[in-house]
Amino acid sequence: MTDWRKDVYADSDWLHHWDIEGSSPVTVTIEGYAHKEAFNPGTKEKGVLWALSFKGATKALGVNVTNGELIEQHLGSDRNAWIGQQVTLRTAVCKGDKCIRVDAMKGAKLPAKCPRFEYTDGGAA
Repeated sequence: MTDWRKDVYADSDWLHHWDIEGSSPVTVTIEGYAHKEAFNPGTKEKGVLWALSFKGATKALGVNVTNGELIEQHLGSDRNAWIGQQVTLRTAVCKGDKCIRVDAMKGAKLPAKCPRFEYTDGGAA
């Protein structure tokens, strides 16, 4: 079954789970970060989202609390030090919806405030 959103968001500037499905996990190199304008369907308002760009990629990954915490555990809290470093992106299910999660390396511990998720690409969380 094809998710209708895949076609609607095909030209989106944002990385979605269907962009990496079938090739997950995907290792990427962080090229930079920026604040980008985004539409929040929940509030139906535009806002600003913190985003990571990757070398060779045209789409950015919006950084939520969970992915931010996972990256911090891999690379530390200095976001400038993240540039040029690699992270692995994987497909997952969080709160019943498909999403992208940074790979939680062995021993990674998320704060209680972060929603729990399950990888869908066959790897262990």
